[in-house]
Amino acid sequence: MTTFTGFSAEDEAELAFVLEHLEGNHADTLLFVASQARETDRSAWRAATVTGLDRTGIEFLLQSDDGECRERLDFDAEATSLMDMQGQFFGLLIRARAAFPDDPMSSLEEEFEQSTTIRTRVGSVVRSTRITPSFVEVTIGGLDGQAVLGGDEFFYLMVPTEPDAIADGALFSEVEQLPAGTFVGASYTTRRRRPDEGELDVWILLHGHDGGVSGWAAEAAVGDTVAVWGPRRSYEPPATTSSHLLVCDETGIPAVCAIVETLPADHPVTVVAEAVDAKHRPALPEHPALATRWVDRGTGEAGAGRLLDVVRELDLPPDGLYAFGAAESREISAVRRHLRNQCGLPAEQVHMTGYWRR
Repeated sequence: MTTFTGFSAEDEAELAFVLEHLEGNHADTLLFVASQARETDRSAWRAATVTGLDRTGIEFLLQSDDGECRERLDFDAEATSLMDMQGQFFGLLIRARAAFPDDPMSSLEEEFEQSTTIRTRVGSVVRSTRITPSFVEVTIGGLDGQAVLGGDEFFYLMVPTEPDAIADGALFSEVEQLPAGTFVGASYTTRRRRPDEGELDVWILLHGHDGGVSGWAAEAAVGDTVAVWGPRRSYEPPATTSSHLLVCDETGIPAVCAIVETLPADHPVTVVAEAVDAKHRPALPEHPALATRWVDRGTGEAGAGRLLDVVRELDLPPDGLYAFGAAESREISAVRRHLRNQCGLPAEQVHMTGYWRR
């Protein structure tokens, strides 16, 4: 539990979402940053969690096989805004790199590097198919044949307001400089990709409103211009993995489907997935060792703890297990805490990502 000091309730909610993202996607980066407080590289520690945050610094709980300790890192200056807070955290990351120049690059540093090398590609819609009442599959063509990364490979999709608004080959830093309203964008998992044909299939969840990429997808037409930035992936099971737990709501179903298709036939796979009801469930790929637990919420609110309830009921051997999850941020964070704290899975065997926040 993180204690926030000196922030409004609205800012606290935003910061909590950011921390959930860091803990779910960049736990190694948090450990790298926190380890400088003890002047030892991150190999000495198992995990680091943020226990306190104010405008002048961050408090961490560092855990090792020998015990735990609490440390504080002060910012270079007092943060006057949330954007400034982000800059101060990056300052701590820069300080950690200066202290440990030979340490492997952290996941967040790799992301920064990708933003300066990956180029945007501009294509167009070649097909659009409704596969359930809440999902549409959009196929984008005219893309170059980049190597398929597999796993939860994802792209940032951008639908411009004018066909030529985004230049083919633009860096993401250049796209970020475009005027507000130039495009709507969001990250989507690759459902299938055919590099030789230059085609990408994505499943887009329809939210029932007119805004964003989801609103566009409900009426997507052949010929619509779509720009994509990527690919990237975060799914990295250890080499010793021999079984899998995949947890998702609708937003994570495309990633789970893509992952299941690539898993060895002799690996047991347990999927816990939430949907409205049977009519709204996309078909999962076939796998000889797949066990699926569907959680139908009916008219209930999404992200209300149903996934955690089912995961608590599971009895899965921890040795060789890799757990991947993609769902509402607070719920999937609770699943991660259960797997780490109650089930005792080490950090490298758990990857839970918040795709949205209730």
